[in-house]
Amino acid sequence: MKKNLLLAIATFSMLASTIAEARSVKAFTLNAQLKKMHIDPNSYLAKERFRAGSIVVDQFTKTITLQLDRKWYCPPGALCSMVMPAPIIIKLPLVSVTNGACNSLIFEARRDQRPVDGNLTVLSVVDNSRFNCPSLHPVEPTEVHLETVSAGMDGHVVKTHSSFTAEKLRPTSF
Repeated sequence: MKKNLLLAIATFSMLASTIAEARSVKAFTLNAQLKKMHIDPNSYLAKERFRAGSIVVDQFTKTITLQLDRKWYCPPGALCSMVMPAPIIIKLPLVSVTNGACNSLIFEARRDQRPVDGNLTVLSVVDNSRFNCPSLHPVEPTEVHLETVSAGMDGHVVKTHSSFTAEKLRPTSF
């Protein structure tokens, strides 16, 4: 009888820890749909047309993912297949979470591939949901900044800064 009771308690505690772990994963993954996009004219993204996008901050896997959904476009008079173009997905490792001015929360992800002729790519997400400073203009609930710096292998370094605004970051529902 005691053995069955101990087995039941052990099973219940494992189940409770599994549920708690699943809830913690859910709480650590935040996402939002993009509202406005301001693409730097020097960016490789400047030639694209986008219809929508989203940002995902996943603290469990320690990544930030920016997804930009391309518009389907067919020039007048051309024969085009009706296939939706693949989205552009920028997924970078999360390197820091800091408190900013006025109680904002700043998530920063970066990848530096300049030593191998790549770019430095920095993706910052500013959560303004707890913003508490007086402001003359309304503050967007979420700001996203994408910065790139080229390796400069052709003699000049190109720096770009694209910015996006998004809805309030919300926990991802599974």
